[in-house]
Amino acid sequence: MIKLRNSGIYAIVLLTAIPVLWWFFSLPLAGRFYDIWTALGTVGKGLGIAGFMLFAINLILSGRPKFLEKFFGSLDRLYRIHHIVGGVAFLCLLFHPLFTAFQFFAFSPLYAWQFLIDLSNREVLYGKIALFMMVVLLGLTFYGRMKHETWRWTHKFLGLAFFFGALHAFFIQGEIASHPWLVRYLMMSATIGILMFLWRSVFRLYKLSEHRYIVSRIEKKGEMITEVYLKPLGKPMQFRGGQFVFLRFKLHGQLGEPHPYTIASSAQDAEIRFCIKNLGDYSALVDTVPVGTEARIEGPWGAFNYTRGGEKQIWIAGGIGITPFLGMLPDLVHQNDPTRRIHIYYCAKTAAELMYREELEALAVKTAGTVTLHAYCSDKDGNFSLDAVERVSGSLEGASLLVCGPPGMMKMLKEQSVAKNIPSSSFIIEDFSLSKV
Repeated sequence: MIKLRNSGIYAIVLLTAIPVLWWFFSLPLAGRFYDIWTALGTVGKGLGIAGFMLFAINLILSGRPKFLEKFFGSLDRLYRIHHIVGGVAFLCLLFHPLFTAFQFFAFSPLYAWQFLIDLSNREVLYGKIALFMMVVLLGLTFYGRMKHETWRWTHKFLGLAFFFGALHAFFIQGEIASHPWLVRYLMMSATIGILMFLWRSVFRLYKLSEHRYIVSRIEKKGEMITEVYLKPLGKPMQFRGGQFVFLRFKLHGQLGEPHPYTIASSAQDAEIRFCIKNLGDYSALVDTVPVGTEARIEGPWGAFNYTRGGEKQIWIAGGIGITPFLGMLPDLVHQNDPTRRIHIYYCAKTAAELMYREELEALAVKTAGTVTLHAYCSDKDGNFSLDAVERVSGSLEGASLLVCGPPGMMKMLKEQSVAKNIPSSSFIIEDFSLSKV
C-alpha cells in the first residue's frame, strides 16, 4: 500500500490532462494564440475541461470505494486530496467563464459583459446554474458553520450541480462537440462520477456491504468517555489493530448517520470495542444507545499499524488518541515478536486523564520486555516533545514514530521530526476526523 500511496495523485493528474491536451492540440497553436484575447479564451476553455474532469473525479473520490484506499495510502489522505481536488475544480470552473469572456473583448467590452450575464441561451444557462450552485455549496463547505448532518444534506446538491454542468458541456455548440472521442471520454467520466454519487449519497447502496452487529454493553470511563461494545450478528468483520470504521446505529436521528471511530480492541476479542470521547453532538448521545440496538459497520479502513514500522518504534498517544494503540498492542502480544523494541508514550494533562494506563501496563507485561510504557503528564512533566522522548528512550535515529492525538500535538511533533531529520516515511500518523467527510 505504501508504494502505491502516490499513484492515485498521478492518476488524477493524468486523467485530467488527457482531455485538456486532446482538445488543445486539435487545432494549430497559431489558432489558439492568435492574439491576447484569443489566448485568454483558450485558457478559459481549457479551465472548463479541467474543472469538469476534476469535478467528476471528486464525485468518485467522495464515494470512498474501498479499492481506492491503497492508491492514496489511507482513507484520511484520500479525503485530504478530495478536498484539494474539489477546491481546484471550483477555481477552474469559476475562472472558466471569466477567461472565456475575454475573447469577446476583441469586439467590445460590452459584448463580453453581455456574454457573462446573458440567460437566454439554454446551454449556457445550464453552466451558470451549475456554477452558482457550486459557489453556494462550496462556500458552505469551506466557510459555513453547521452541524455535520446538515452539511451532509446540503452536499447532496453537488451531484445536481454536476448534472447541470454536464448538460452545459455536452449540449453547447463548441469545439468539444466536434471531437466525438473527446465527447465519449468526458461522458464516460461524467457517468462514472454521477453513478458513484448516486451509489453513496442518494441511494446509499454502500449499506449492502455493512457488517451487522448488536450493542452488547455500554460503559462509562470517567465523565467524558463512553465505551461501546458490539457483538457480531453473523460473520465478524476482519480487521487489524489501528484501523477505523464508519459506525452507525439502527436508530432515527443523528445516531443513525455513520461516523468514523477507531477500533479499540483486537480481532481476537469476542467483542469490538469503541472508546468514544464526548467531543460533539453525536458523541454526546452515544451513551443513550440502548443495549440490544443493532449497529452497522462499514470498513475497516486505514493503514495505521505497527507492521509499517521497523524494529525500533516510538508510539505516541495524546488523550483519546490512545485508541488505535489499544487495538495494536493485543495484536503485538498475540504475534509474540521478540525482535521489536517499542516505547509507548501515553500523554495527558493530568494522571487522572490516563484512563487506560492500567490496561496498557497489563498488556505490556505480556510482551516480556518488548514494550515499555511511559506515562507523561504535562502538569508535572512539562510540555511533551521529541526531546523528552530522546532523554528517556535515547536517540531516535532509525526509529519509526507512530503518532495519534490532537491535531495541534501532531503538527508540533511533525515539525520537530523534520527539524531532527527524521524521514517522513518514519513519521506515521492517524489523522482521520469527520471534518467535512
